[in-house]
Amino acid sequence: MGGRAFSLQHLDLTGSNIITPKDIAVSTVATVSQLLSAGPEKFLNVDLDDFSKLTQTLQNFSLHEESNKYLVQPNLAVQSFKGEPGTQQVQLTLFKGIINKSVGFVLYNSDHFFPSQNFTPSLNTKRRVFSANLFENGSDAMEVQFSVTPSDDPTMSLEDFACVFWSYSENDWSTEGCTKTKSFSGHAQCSCTPDQHEENFNLNKNFAVLMSFNINYQYSETLNWISIAGCSLSILGLAVTAVYQIATRKSRGCSPTLLLVNICLSMMIFYLLFIFGINNPVVHPKVAKVSTENLVLVSDYHQYSDEGPCTAFTAMIHYFLLATFTWNTLYGINVFLLFKTTTGTPPWFPKVSPAVGWGFPAIIVGISMGATYRVNKPLDYRQEEFCWLAFLDPKQNFDMRKPMFWGFLLPLVIMLIFNMAILLHFSQNTCKTVPDLNRYLLF
Repeated sequence: MGGRAFSLQHLDLTGSNIITPKDIAVSTVATVSQLLSAGPEKFLNVDLDDFSKLTQTLQNFSLHEESNKYLVQPNLAVQSFKGEPGTQQVQLTLFKGIINKSVGFVLYNSDHFFPSQNFTPSLNTKRRVFSANLFENGSDAMEVQFSVTPSDDPTMSLEDFACVFWSYSENDWSTEGCTKTKSFSGHAQCSCTPDQHEENFNLNKNFAVLMSFNINYQYSETLNWISIAGCSLSILGLAVTAVYQIATRKSRGCSPTLLLVNICLSMMIFYLLFIFGINNPVVHPKVAKVSTENLVLVSDYHQYSDEGPCTAFTAMIHYFLLATFTWNTLYGINVFLLFKTTTGTPPWFPKVSPAVGWGFPAIIVGISMGATYRVNKPLDYRQEEFCWLAFLDPKQNFDMRKPMFWGFLLPLVIMLIFNMAILLHFSQNTCKTVPDLNRYLLF
């Protein structure tokens, strides 16, 4: 593959008497294509120098027009042609000219051979790389132009892009000598000019367009009058219940009254927050804001910095909903203690209950926000469509690392299991006391 054409006078398994350079070229491209079909995790332990040697060998390999005039495999394409003297423009889809100077192209269907430390992909997008190579180091080739059409996925829209080439000295993408423009048709257009005074910048380059996308979120609609009316009636009912519990507290004791009033209070605040804060007041447009600077992007997934009160509403809804379930669990514990002791609720319980009822949710919310929320990445904590905890990754799959799971569902399941255990305990003890009830219980 290093530029020497040779043939093997041997009988192969297909019945042909001669293995030609063309056969070797086809086998080589097919083998590299199979390597690219492996998942990115398979390349984690590969030395970067091995990637460099492989891609540079493919660059030289693409210049041998007699072996690979047109070779295509599922994940790799190699093409070479001869251009006439003074050729200024080359289009990959159409080649013309007399045989004089070799020009080669390599198209990679993925960027597995170009592991970047600066650009971290997180979306399931195609990231193709193409290599343009000239047999002579192109002192007269002053500019390389190419354009890429962004993904037509209706769930995403282009936010920004960068025109880059692979720097073998830095083992990463570089924008030096490249500029970008965005055409009216939506194409990402790039122009890269080799620096005649820089030894490392010549026409033998691997080019790419790094793109950053926005998710086209379907923002939730405003609550209709049925939802608002239902929540309002619930608030009214809870307020009446709380007032009644306070007014009749002398006849029922202070501890249950404290628990019931706090349950009603947390639920009332939750309903109010739901009515006025569940909808995100900031709606981002689906229009690309392509920057004028050509800088290497950090990710293909763009997140807007936090704007508006949505994060605050998410945290408060999270807090008061957890508080509601926490106070319900404390009420179950209170009933358990009443049945287990003959002297009634222990005197320490009314003192501990407020600290647990309001403190436990605060701890969970604080840990959730501290671990996931950043001003420039608010969607690690909350959703964009409405003001509630995040639970999907950028590929729209349920992610157990998001706060919806461990910051809400997990504590909720633990409290529900605890309440269910208390219910089963009392059901079993009641059936032992009244044997006739056994036939109504199925364990």
